[in-house]
Amino acid sequence: MTKSLARLSAWLSTRGGTIATYLAVVALLIALGFPAVVRMIPLGNDISGTDPDDWTLYHSYALSVLNDGPSMPAVKGPYVRPGGFAYVYFIALNYRLFGVRSEVVYAVQTVLVSLAVLVYVFLARRRYPALVVLVYGVLLVFFVALDVWRNYQARLLSENLLVPLLALAVLAFETMARKPSWHTALLCGVVCGACFLVRPNTLLLAPAWAVLVLWSHRKQRSRAVIQAIALCVGASLVTGLLIVRNQAVGAGDHSSVVSPSRDWNVPATLADAPLFYVKKAIYLAGYLPILVREYQPRPHWLLVWPLAVLSVILKLRRRALDPLDQAIIVLLIVYYGPLLAVGDITNYGYRHLIAGMPLVLYLAQGCFAMRTASEREPATLPAATAAVR
Repeated sequence: MTKSLARLSAWLSTRGGTIATYLAVVALLIALGFPAVVRMIPLGNDISGTDPDDWTLYHSYALSVLNDGPSMPAVKGPYVRPGGFAYVYFIALNYRLFGVRSEVVYAVQTVLVSLAVLVYVFLARRRYPALVVLVYGVLLVFFVALDVWRNYQARLLSENLLVPLLALAVLAFETMARKPSWHTALLCGVVCGACFLVRPNTLLLAPAWAVLVLWSHRKQRSRAVIQAIALCVGASLVTGLLIVRNQAVGAGDHSSVVSPSRDWNVPATLADAPLFYVKKAIYLAGYLPILVREYQPRPHWLLVWPLAVLSVILKLRRRALDPLDQAIIVLLIVYYGPLLAVGDITNYGYRHLIAGMPLVLYLAQGCFAMRTASEREPATLPAATAAVR
């Protein structure tokens, strides 16, 4: 058995094996994600009525952008909720291209989430043994099918766009690390800003990555500072679009896409805080009945979170955390941190939590393969080995 696995791993490491890995992942994506899309044909519109659900609001706001202009006049004053400000324009773009057909948006989202899976497999392929990557790709497809497509595929919810955007953000960071320059950092910041406009709990992603760059290269501070500034400038340019829109309608509060404190999910008293946050942490880890009895546990989450933590601990002990590992850890902290602290994580089930799970699974695979980026190809954080261009 060991020899057979060794031969399989050796073959998967070849060009033909790499192609076979991607084809296997694509085949699974098609098998699990696209039958629902086929059943929607001829891809019409399934949203009607005036219920205050997020998908109805997104639909109506997209129609306002389409019919009344980009300032979204249907929203009086500053844009507040649903949280996916940029997601409204994503829907409006699809409506402009394909007509007012919500099911077309579902199909496009399915394609984008599938591309996100391939991005994560591509990133893993650069760092881990081929057999581990194949297993990771297969598991990731099942994670997406269970967590995204099963309950949220046919919904206008911004998490469907955040999944591919986070994959793109990680890819942009990896590009910034491999090809350090101010413009790759700027591009990374732009993607971070887009993530914020799709889900506000990613607000701190660009600043947190900028701090990571500065902290990791304290001895090359002048070079790292340029990278960090470019990253934050890129994010600011994109997030500024929200301010532009609010100013266009004469709104006074330009930052209200971040939920006001009255909407925060926090303990009633300080004495309630320990149990309150323990329960939220258990829910976040996958045991949903701890907060809502009607919800079912996510056993694959309950398994993969401990593995991810164990992987990080093992790599820390071996000093084997590569720059992308560090970036992903920071991303998960800034993504789940606000949700744990003040977010209503039970809203529409577990939808606020799904976009980070592919990254948790990415870290978990390190338990089974301790090969890091340095074993294949040097990969450093921006400005560590090259001058800023």
